[in-house]
Amino acid sequence: MKMAVIIQCHKNSDIINRIIDFFDDDFDLYIHVDKKSNIISGINIKKNVFILEERKNVMWGRFSQVEATIELFKSIKNKNYKYIHFLSGEDYPVKSLDYIKEFFNNNDKEYIEYEKLPTQNLSKNGKDRYLVYYPQFIIARPKQIFKRLLRIIYREFVLKVKIFQRNLKNIPELYYGSSWFSITGDCMEYILDYINKNEEVYNFFKNSIYPDEMFFQTIIMNSKFKNNIVNNNLRYLDWRGNKESPKNLEHIDIEKAINSSNIFARKINNSYIIDFIDKNLRDN
Repeated sequence: MKMAVIIQCHKNSDIINRIIDFFDDDFDLYIHVDKKSNIISGINIKKNVFILEERKNVMWGRFSQVEATIELFKSIKNKNYKYIHFLSGEDYPVKSLDYIKEFFNNNDKEYIEYEKLPTQNLSKNGKDRYLVYYPQFIIARPKQIFKRLLRIIYREFVLKVKIFQRNLKNIPELYYGSSWFSITGDCMEYILDYINKNEEVYNFFKNSIYPDEMFFQTIIMNSKFKNNIVNNNLRYLDWRGNKESPKNLEHIDIEKAINSSNIFARKINNSYIIDFIDKNLRDN
C-alpha cells in the first residue's frame, strides 16, 4: 500500500524540493503552503506531488495550524494510504528509503508523542493552554511585546478567578505533545469523522493557545486507537538553548540522528546538511 507525506511549510522551497526528491512513487506528497508565503513557484511539481489550493494563513500559537493540517487530511480522505507522515518544511529523513518502507509496511502502530494534562513538565502545569479562553488577536509571538504582556495579564487573571475559567464538562481528557507524527490512514479517517461529529470539541480548541500540540493527541488518546499508540513520533530534535523552537541541526547532530532509532530529523534549513545526510545514508 502507498503512503502519504503531508507537509506544512512557508519558506525554503529548495529544502522542500530535496524532500520531494527523496521519496519515490510509493509515496504521494501533499503540501500546504502558508497563505502569506510566495514559494509555490519554486516547488518542483511531479506526478506524485500535490499543492493544496485551499491555503490557511497560519499564525503562531493559533488554531490555524490545526486547520491547515485538517485541510491536508481532507485532501487524502478515502485514498487508503497505509501511513500518513506529517512533516514541516524543515524535516528530512535520516533513514534510507528502503528502511522506511520496510519499517512501516510491516507495522500498524500510531507514532505520536503524548502526555496527559495537566503535567508538571509545563509551566502552569499546562493549564493555561486550555482553561483560559483566548481571543485570537492576543496570541502572537513573544517578540510582539505588547501582545505578550496583554496575554500574560489576561491569563493570570483568568487562572486566578475560577468563574472565568472554561467549562471542561463535555471535553474529553486532554493530552499534549509534538505537532508532528506518523499515523495510519485508518487513524486519520477516524480523526476526520470525529471532527464532523463533535463540533463542541472542535470549537473548544479554536480559542486555546498552542492547540496544534493538543488537538490530535486528545482525539486519538480518547479513541479506539489509544492502545495502539507508541509514545514516540520518530523525530530527532534538540531543544537545547531555545525554549521556543528546536535548534537548527548541524553535522554533529545529524550523526546522532542517523545512529538513533528516529526516522526523521528536524530542524534542518541548509542544503549542505541534507547533502551530508544523503552521503551518510549511501555510505551506510
